[in-house]
Amino acid sequence: LDQLAKQGVRFERAYSAYPLSGPARAALITGRFPHACGVTRNGVRLPLDQPSIAAELRSAGYQTGFVGEWGLDGPDKSAAVPPGPRRHGFDTWAAGSPESTAIDFLKQTHRNPFFLFLAPAESASIDSAAGRLLRALDEQRLATDTIVLFTSAYGANPNLPFERSVRVPLIVRYPRRLPGGRSIDALISNVDIMPTLLALCGVDIPRSVQGRNLAAWIMGGSGERPESIYSTGKVGSPGEWRMVVRGLDKLVVNSDLDVTHLYNLGADPSEMDNLAHDPVEVLKRDELEALLKDWMRRTGDRMDPSGLQKRG
Repeated sequence: LDQLAKQGVRFERAYSAYPLSGPARAALITGRFPHACGVTRNGVRLPLDQPSIAAELRSAGYQTGFVGEWGLDGPDKSAAVPPGPRRHGFDTWAAGSPESTAIDFLKQTHRNPFFLFLAPAESASIDSAAGRLLRALDEQRLATDTIVLFTSAYGANPNLPFERSVRVPLIVRYPRRLPGGRSIDALISNVDIMPTLLALCGVDIPRSVQGRNLAAWIMGGSGERPESIYSTGKVGSPGEWRMVVRGLDKLVVNSDLDVTHLYNLGADPSEMDNLAHDPVEVLKRDELEALLKDWMRRTGDRMDPSGLQKRG
């Protein structure tokens, strides 16, 4: 992974749209926030009507494969139901020996465009798996024109609105189009990955996608620098929260949309000084509350496009 970081672009301020394995994976695959694609907790089936990066790439002629821990089939795992990924645009699916299966996939598909999603079940194996995959790409002479992206569902702890939970690693290597050895400190969410990858591959982005296409901006051309991100967690439970980060300012609200946390991450990166009730910060708090509600409105999170709160 150190080698990948040196060769690729490192995103220093990448966030999970929902720091839990199932919802985060659903956001990455669909380009939609978990509340919009219907996966707001683990053990929930990803609905068949949701967009999928694999389905879009397969329609464009790519061979698609998923290897590893899927976790989006819900509680019904009847043998009569085909494995979930095949219903979301993946041609092949395997749950065993992730890196060996992934390398076999690369060897079998190297003459055609391909998309491989590798999700190792154990974090201890991730570094060695990355090394074997990178070597396989070199051996197959695929490295120059293959996009390699590394990220995770959440940070050190799941389902919390704090940086140690919601911040995630993100590295993208694409030698043909992205100069390596760079770091970018702009805000990016894992919900942005799906549309950005489709754009880098020259594939149309479905209209229902909520993530931002950052391809042109990442490559240094046109496009607006992302200035804020939105994240949610524990939806439907007593600890439900929503979070917005703008620049270095971060606001968290509870299920009643009452402000619970306000931090300046520049002065307080460890989030030790909660400014939520500091009278000096009233203007900033109001601005961030308005921004958070705008994210809610635009993504259909308990609000319709008019700004009215939804029932239920």
